[in-house]
Parts: sequence; structure tokens; C-alpha cells
Amino acid sequence: MTLAELLREGLSELRLERRQGVERALELLGRRRDAPLVVLRAPTGYGKSTASVALGYAVYRAYKRGEHAALQGLAKVIHVLPMASIVEDLYRRALETLAGGGCRHRPGGRCLQRLEYTLAAKYEERWVGYQAWSVDADFKDPLYIYSTLVYTTFDSFVLNLYKITPMAARRAPYEAARAAVMRGFVFLDEAHLLAESAGDREGPWKTFTALKAAAASLVELKTPVVVATATIPSGLARLIAPHAPAVTVVAKGCGYGPGGGEEEVVEDYEPKGVVTARLAEEVNYVDLARSYGGLRLFVFNTVRRALGVYLKLREELGEERTVLLHGRLSLGDRAEALEKLRSLQREGGVVVATQVVEAGVDLDASLLVTDVAPLPSLIQRLGRAARRQVKAAEAYIVKDAEAVKSAASVYGEAEVELTLGLLGRRAGPDGVLDVDWRYPCPSREGSYAALLERFGEVYGEAKIDEELFASLASLNSLVVKHRDEAQRLLERFCGFVRESAAVPVVTSLNCVKGGDLRRCVVMVSLDFLLRERGGEPLYQRILERRGDAYLAVVRGEANCGEEAADGVYLCGVRLDFRDVSRACRDVLRLESKVAADVGGEKGRAVIYGLLARGDAYLEGLGFKAEYE
Repeated sequence: MTLAELLREGLSELRLERRQGVERALELLGRRRDAPLVVLRAPTGYGKSTASVALGYAVYRAYKRGEHAALQGLAKVIHVLPMASIVEDLYRRALETLAGGGCRHRPGGRCLQRLEYTLAAKYEERWVGYQAWSVDADFKDPLYIYSTLVYTTFDSFVLNLYKITPMAARRAPYEAARAAVMRGFVFLDEAHLLAESAGDREGPWKTFTALKAAAASLVELKTPVVVATATIPSGLARLIAPHAPAVTVVAKGCGYGPGGGEEEVVEDYEPKGVVTARLAEEVNYVDLARSYGGLRLFVFNTVRRALGVYLKLREELGEERTVLLHGRLSLGDRAEALEKLRSLQREGGVVVATQVVEAGVDLDASLLVTDVAPLPSLIQRLGRAARRQVKAAEAYIVKDAEAVKSAASVYGEAEVELTLGLLGRRAGPDGVLDVDWRYPCPSREGSYAALLERFGEVYGEAKIDEELFASLASLNSLVVKHRDEAQRLLERFCGFVRESAAVPVVTSLNCVKGGDLRRCVVMVSLDFLLRERGGEPLYQRILERRGDAYLAVVRGEANCGEEAADGVYLCGVRLDFRDVSRACRDVLRLESKVAADVGGEKGRAVIYGLLARGDAYLEGLGFKAEYE
């Protein structure tokens, strides 16, 4: 059976709506056995995420029926996402679809566990897994070997692809993960979030380099892969995969012809809802929150800005009607925030967030207030308004000095300036934008898709890190390069994907003593810890230190220091944050141990993270240093 046939079978059995654009992309993959890569451009809300559920289900059912020959070696579906928060939402939605319902009245973590048990009872085994720290459940699959359908972050996927693996055991069978990838179908979703310059226009784009390298490596391995998003301009698609065909989904009646090369156009989208957006020099956030009903969404470029506005709105509207969601919340706080968000979606309320809600998170807001950001991010944010039941929504794109400055620091000045120029030419005297945010048609003036094509010129300045690209290519193609060599390269580049290494921090000893250590962990970047506030670096204000060592929380037979709880110890770790390269090396070695859950053979010690000072983290808000 072809991939497209498997997809149609899965959609039919699960009674899910067919998506012609996704089917066409899989049909093209079936014709490209030597270079099996296709780019899929489909609007927000199109439903491309359900395709992996249906395809994974079809593969699972074929194996259960003993139809191995029909699968032609295909063993699993790997859905790769750029952010852990998106993994959580899609993993949960997949379980709800397959299990035949949700668990509305259970808290977030227990809800996921309940869904997992329901799935196992229905199919007599668990066959859906994930690899992401933010999912507060218990069925991880760090090597992609237990699950037919697995959701994973791009960071974890790259580690597995390039022989590191995110497991704690040093001799973890990294080739098992690579074998799983080679027998899978890979869906690289929301790729626009991996194609940003991270504010550095002069140097190479590291995450984009990793994306391009991963795509090339998968093609070399003959692994079928779809690179998908709602906001890939044609220029970016050609940069990611110069010779790959593209499938572009447009609105019915668009009349848009092929854009050149191997692009195919599929008219398979009917706009849902109407969004009226305007540029605003400044807004009163409290007044706007009071003036609208339903779900009101406020999105900011930085945690610091989000926290400041959240505290004002919480004071005015009450804690029960407001929720804060950002990437520097602990796993427990994030799970509770997501659960509260779902409640507010039903009952009405205010959500204050950063870009973690840009993709994958299923919201239906009546009001969106957002900092100015590059056009692809704005399109994704606007896709969270008038998405399902809400038929009309209003949006304010704030471009005051602070919003512009924050956007430039996160995304880069060129992207922000180009976006403001494109929007400014479509703005009326009252700031209302003459843009149809729901009609994807690149040939129609005033469509967001037409603006997106013009924005694509910014990618002409994309710089590939040639040394990183060549190193990743050699890791993939040379069998003599094993895990030790990969680890050395990881430390040399301070990570393969992000501009800065991730550092796990445990929020407090009280949380540790509560018993569920996973809920106590928050991942921050090394760059964040090195920032200065009030004349001192943040690591001095956030991390607990005794003598010349920082305290790490370790579970297992460590016996290296003070016992903080049953089987949990506080161990001294020497880190020199004054030397960035040395700190990065030490942090990466720490992180490789953190990414695995407690389990496996007895006696294994798992480092959960560095301990935060007693007053550094505030429950539900994040680090106090963010807004002081």
C-alpha cells in the first residue's frame, strides 16, 4: 500500500475528514523513492495535524492484521514539532481522537494518564508515544522504538538522528533510534518556527541550518519526509529543499496557478470566520479585556512583557478568569495553565502568552492583542482567532517602541521592518488593515498569502553554518562516527539546534519533597542565565549555590550529598559561568542525563536539574527576576 492509500484508510476508519492537499503530498512522496521529500503549505486550521493520527493508526492496524508486506518496510509515523508545548497539545488531541473522547473534569497530568490507560485498554497495548519534557504523563519513547505513532520535539529528533539520543545511559543504543527513523515516515511540522534568525542577522542561522541538514540527511537515508507549515513562502521552501516538489493548498475559487518548478496547487480550503486587524501605536490592555467576551488572547514577544501585562489583568479581572502561559514555567505549572486555558475556552476569560501558542495550540479567540512580530508569526497568531465557533474576531497589532524593540531582539530587525512596511501599506487612516487573513490565495491582492510571498525576500539573507551543516552530514553518512564523536561536536557547537544550550532548573525543595519531580523542572537557556539585571547575571539570582558548587537535584543511588527526600539527593556541581564555552560543555553533559525519565535498571542516577534559590521561582508566574 502507498502512503496515500494508508492515509485514506486511516481517515475512513477513524471517521476523520479527508484533506486533498495532504493526500497529494503523500502521492508525490510515493513517486520519489530516491529523494522522498515534499513541502506542504497549508493554511492554519486546515487539519494537517490529524493526518499523522490517521496514518499512524493505519500502520498500526496493518501490523496487527499481519499485513507486513503491504507496508513495504514502513513501521511508524514520527511527528516532529519545534516546541514542547505544541507536542503536548497534539499528543493529547491524538489520544482523544483514538480513545474516543476526553476527560474534561480531570487535571492536566492525570487527564493524559487517563487517556493513555483508555488507549491501552481499547487496543490492548500502548502504541502512541512522545519525547518532550513538557508532557506531564508517563509514556515516553525517547528512542522511537516502542510506538507506531510518536510525537517529538525537533531538538530530540535531531539528537536521535545524529547519534546522541536524549537518554541518560551513556551506552544507549543510538542506532536503534536511527533505525526507527529509517523505517518511519517523518512529518516536520510548523517549520516556519525553525527558519528564524534568532535576532542575529550577521551570523549564520543555526536552527535553520539544523532544519536543512535534517531534511538532507533524511533524504540520504531514503526516509519519506514532509516539511509542512502554513507560513512557508516559496523562497523559503526552495532554500529548505531546492529540488523538492511543493503542494500548496489555496482557497476554493482562488485560480492560483503553479508558482514555478514542481509546485502543485490544490483548491481545498474554505475560509472559517473573519478577523479584522489593525495596527495600533498603543493600547489599554485592561480596557480591551473588559470590552470583549469569550476568550481574549494577548500574545507578547518576551516573557518579561507577558508577565507585566498578566499581573495587571489578573488584578483587574481576578485570578480565576486569567491564565499565563510561557516557556519558562515549570512543567507542573504549564500543565495546569493548559488545563485552565481549556476551561477558559469554554467559559470565557483572558489568556496571556508568548509565542508558545503560535502553532498547534487549538484556540478560538474573539479578541487577539499581539506585539508586532515577523509576518509568519503574526499569521500564526491570527490563526488562533475566529478558528471554530467564533465567527468574527478583532485583532490589534501593537507597534509601540517597546513592542518593536522586543520583536527585533527576538526575531531580527530586518524581519520586523519588512513586516511593518508591508502592513503599513495596507493600513487605513484608522489603522485597520486591508488584509484578508482567512483567504489563502497568493495571486489575490490583499490576501495574507500574497503578503507572505513578498515577505519571502527576507530569506535571501539566510546564512547557513557550513561547518555545522558539514559536521551533521558526516555524522549521518559515516558509520565510523559514533556517539563519542557526536558528543564532541555537540559540545563544540554548543548544541546542534538552538543558539544556546538548555539548562534544567528545579524550582524549589518544597516541590521536590512533593514527590513528582517532573513537575518541578523548568528548562531555560544558558543565554537567559547569563543576562544581567540590576548589575548582576541572572544565574547569581536564580541558582542555589553552596561554596564553590551549584546544587543539582539527583534521584537514584547517588549518595553524593544531602538527602532532600526519599531517594533524592542534592549534589554539588562545579560550573564556571564566566567561561561560556566551558559552561556550555558542562550544561550539555548535564542535559543529556536530564532528558530521560526515572526508570530502567536499578541504581541509575538521574540528574533532574540545578536547584533554584528558595525565593527565585514563583508558582504559576515563573522566575521573579523576569519582572523585577
